[in-house]
Amino acid sequence: MEAIDLDRAALALYPPGHSNRSSPLNNLANHLYARFDQMGVLSDLDEAIHLDRAALALRPPGHSCRSQSIQTLAFSLLTRFKQHAQPSDLNEAF
Repeated sequence: MEAIDLDRAALALYPPGHSNRSSPLNNLANHLYARFDQMGVLSDLDEAIHLDRAALALRPPGHSCRSQSIQTLAFSLLTRFKQHAQPSDLNEAF
């Protein structure tokens, strides 16, 4: 998917610690989730969850996009729970 390649290139422009890094992390996670949804490749979902966690870490309480990050991460974790029934995914989602 070309969008994923472009998202990776955009993310590379924002080094760790950059104040705007959470947005490209979130965009890449969303596109990886979409590819997982279409193709069922679990590694895409795993990477999306990793990126969702990284984006959330950059959005502290009070950040205008924090609730979006929490919701996206929870949805991805619930999706993975449905695939593998790992209680840790369900516990983290809630």
